[in-house]
This record gives sequence, C-alpha cells and structure tokens, in this order.
Amino acid sequence: LFINEAPKTVGYLCSDSSKTTHNNKECCYECARLGIVLYYLLKESKCKISQVSNFLPGMKYPVPTEKDGKATTTVNNTFWSIMTNHDFEVSLIVAVNLDGDADSVGAVTGAIAGAMYGYSAIPDRWLDQLQKKDILEDLINRMWNFVKERKK
Repeated sequence: LFINEAPKTVGYLCSDSSKTTHNNKECCYECARLGIVLYYLLKESKCKISQVSNFLPGMKYPVPTEKDGKATTTVNNTFWSIMTNHDFEVSLIVAVNLDGDADSVGAVTGAIAGAMYGYSAIPDRWLDQLQKKDILEDLINRMWNFVKERKK
C-alpha cells in the first residue's frame, strides 16, 4: 500500500503476499479486495466505504449468519459491521461479537475502520491499555511520515 501503485497492482501484490500464510484462491482474492479497499480509503481523503465497494465485484453486506471461518465470510462480516455502524468503536465491538472467527473479523474490521476514521477514532481507554504504547506510536508516526514523503 505504500508504493503508490495503481489499485490493480496493489490488489495483485496483496494477493501474492497472502500466499505466505493462506495459499488458496479464496484467501488471495479476499486479500486483494481488502488491499484495494485500503488503497482507496488511504489514498482518497474523502473516500467513503460505500464508494469503495462500487469498485469491487462481489461485495455484499448480508446480515451475518455464517460462522464458517472462510475468508469471504470474514470480509463480508467486516463490511456488514462497518456499513451498519458509523463509528470505529461500535463497528469493532459488533464485529468481534458476531461469533465465528471473531479474531479475524475484528482484525480486518479494525484495519478498514482505522483507515476510514483514523487513529484519533480509537478510544483512549483502549489505547491506554497497550503495552509499549510509546514504541507503537513512534512506529506509526515514522510509517506515516514515510508515506507522506512518498506522496511528494
């Protein structure tokens, strides 16, 4: 995502990198979709998740009923959580309480909602619980500065 390539290239690179741990067609496809969503959310400052979904085939937001741990279910549950709750905290709480693969749905929801709402939307009471928070914040700032420099 930091290479400022075209969305299609970002999708390909995300799909390829997912093969390290999830080398199957469904996971690679879903990683590509997530990479493209993150690309648009981070690159386009006023981009909304509903606009991003228009670029992606097969994006849907059914009421979560599946608890099968499949990548497509995880992604669909993530987008349902975000599309039906318009706030970082509520989206994440809803996501991890859907049952099924709660840690994966929570992680993906946190990534997408974080790109949408930004670091400032994360509740302070959550951040205050982090161990080595100063190191994490330093890494975040250095990464963000790197991205800003690349955009120049």
